Amino acid sequence: MRVPSEVREIDVWFVPNPEKSAQRQTLGLLGRMAATSAIFEPFHSAATADEICDCMVKLRDVCRQEQRSGRRQGQKGKELPRLWVLSPTASTALLSEFGAKLDKSWLSGVYFLPKKLRTAIVVIHKLPYIPETLWLRLLGKGRIQTQAIDELKALPPEHPNREMTLKLLLNFHQNLSARQDLDLFGRKFVMQLAPLLDMQLEEKLREGIQQGIQQGAQQGAQQERRLTIENLLKFRFGDIDASLVGLVEQILALSSEDFARLIMELPQLSRSDLVSRLASLDD
Repeated sequence: MRVPSEVREIDVWFVPNPEKSAQRQTLGLLGRMAATSAIFEPFHSAATADEICDCMVKLRDVCRQEQRSGRRQGQKGKELPRLWVLSPTASTALLSEFGAKLDKSWLSGVYFLPKKLRTAIVVIHKLPYIPETLWLRLLGKGRIQTQAIDELKALPPEHPNREMTLKLLLNFHQNLSARQDLDLFGRKFVMQLAPLLDMQLEEKLREGIQQGIQQGAQQGAQQERRLTIENLLKFRFGDIDASLVGLVEQILALSSEDFARLIMELPQLSRSDLVSRLASLDD
């Protein structure tokens, strides 16, 4: 009997860059997990036995692919990835079914399956509340995730991963906000993120204004305003594409009063809202 193959998607397949080892160390437990080639499969709700088995099938397929590639390239003993199943919770019975056990050299909450299976189940809600687990606890649920978000807020602005994480959360927040089918958890998560992202946008607002002022001292008031606008739009919407370039010119033409009012409203405006707002100011 032949079993038909199917296309399987991996959430994250990570191959570490040896030159970035110092950066990985700042990620604590997540950085340690990413020290070697790894497949990450995060779950929004508790992973079921069938879902974990599906992840292990993906790992097997990747390992076979890597072994074939190694043979073609004449590489013996090519490093194979490890599977990390990231689940908010997991019952004792489920962990027992897979033979998953704690390892004294790792933090509590990380359960390893038998060695040959190259798999570990990370039970996020069982991780200790320490800085080293922050980046994983952001993937948790309820109070676990809420506390992690509060800890992220409290990080100093110069922390190496704070801004990167906030940008990722900003993109995630925008994607969630655009969806109409959010469940109760999704709506709560959006509400939790909103103050954090407003705070980050305010920081960028101040930085953008300051940078614009510094540059403007040399290049004139008009150029100062342009730099401020570009900095704020870049942070709010990402890269400045052709449509945003046109909006920059419209904003430049505003009176000082309208310009100041629009800048204060920007954190709450989507692209379409911004276009409509500018159209109303032109009337």
